[in-house]
Order: sequence, then C-alpha cells, then structure tokens
Amino acid sequence: MLSVTYLVCGVPQGSVLGPILFVPYTVDLLRVTDSYGLPAHMYGDDTQVYGFCRPTAVPALTVNITDCVETATS
Repeated sequence: MLSVTYLVCGVPQGSVLGPILFVPYTVDLLRVTDSYGLPAHMYGDDTQVYGFCRPTAVPALTVNITDCVETATS
C-alpha cells in the first residue's frame, strides 16, 4: 500500500531531483552577488562571498558585503 506525504518545502536528501532543483536557487544568489560586484565561490551547498580592496577601503567593502548578504537573505 502506498502512502502520501505532503512536503511544505524542500527536497528529500538523496533524491534524484535534489541537484536539479538546487541549481535554480543558486542562480538567483549569483545574480545578487554580481549586482554588488562581489565574486562568489560555490561548492555543494556552501557559498562564500568575498572581496578585496586597499586597507583604507575596508569599511566600504564591509558595508557592501553586509548589504549583499542582507539582500540575499530577505
């Protein structure tokens, strides 16, 4: 007998569709980082956003990265 399970969100871990459904999510994330001029490194389900600047520009870079992360999480 088959049972029905309703998922509110997400994809079961190890499912065949997991990697396919993860790609559209990461595309939006890369668009956000690109719009702030920040490079991103992605591996698996981990994303690192980083930047580089002269020492005198660290406060401005910090604000830029913070704004990027807030935009991506809202």
